Amino acid sequence: MKEKILKNCKKYWYVIAFIIVGFIVLNKGPDYLVLKKNTFKVELGTPFNIKPETYLNTEKLDTDVKKDVLENAKVTVDKDLNNIENFCLDVGKYKVTVSYKNEKETFTYKVEDTTAPVITGAESIDIVQSTDLSTYDFKVLYTIDDLSQTDVKYDTSAIDVNTIGAYTLKIISEDNYGNKCDKEVAINVVAPLSADEVIVEETVSNADGTTTTKIVTRKKTEAQSGDFRIVTSGDTSKSSNNSSYSSSSSSSNSISTIKPSGSTSSNSSSNNNSSAAKPNNGNLIID
Repeated sequence: MKEKILKNCKKYWYVIAFIIVGFIVLNKGPDYLVLKKNTFKVELGTPFNIKPETYLNTEKLDTDVKKDVLENAKVTVDKDLNNIENFCLDVGKYKVTVSYKNEKETFTYKVEDTTAPVITGAESIDIVQSTDLSTYDFKVLYTIDDLSQTDVKYDTSAIDVNTIGAYTLKIISEDNYGNKCDKEVAINVVAPLSADEVIVEETVSNADGTTTTKIVTRKKTEAQSGDFRIVTSGDTSKSSNNSSYSSSSSSSNSISTIKPSGSTSSNSSSNNNSSAAKPNNGNLIID
């Protein structure tokens, strides 16, 4: 008899518990904050978006509730990184909180750099025979665009500067997150320039609307009649310094000249080249 009473009591408790749980479920308000995912990944350079709809799934909310949530929910990044709308965060992981009334949800905001540097500059270069490549300042001819710090190497190992002919310069750039790109440049080793010759920077318009920059040999008269800029003048071809960017001895013409200091190594590095100013050497700015 006692056992029967205990069994009946258990049944009643189960029924009561079921009723209580059902009551709680039926009277529970909607989950206003439902994240689309727990981790959001963006590329370095992406402005931070403080709009709640970027992170919340509001499909199950009524229209009026949805509107109120999206208008009043707040998105914050850590305690010391508030008010960062349209601000680009550095590479790393951040804790982001979305809050609305008494509800809060947090997720991980991960900024990654997976974009390789972009190398732009001359597609081909004429170099005078016997030029000392260790002092040839390749870096003023090229820009490395990247949002992270980069290292740049100019590989001249395949160039025989003592023999006239066609060779290849290889430029390798890698940022500090391991993204790498390389560019091959045609190198033409040419005979020492005559007094009436110059090596100039020439920009050619292509059929597709793009432009190509070349460092080529031209007669002085031709260079004076066009929109060229001198890189090496024939007036210095017999001197011991045949490297690039020698200044022209002729100051009567209207051609801009440059004379930067030569690099002492084939390696150079750039710090956030996407915003760095172009080098200004003498009267010529290589764009």
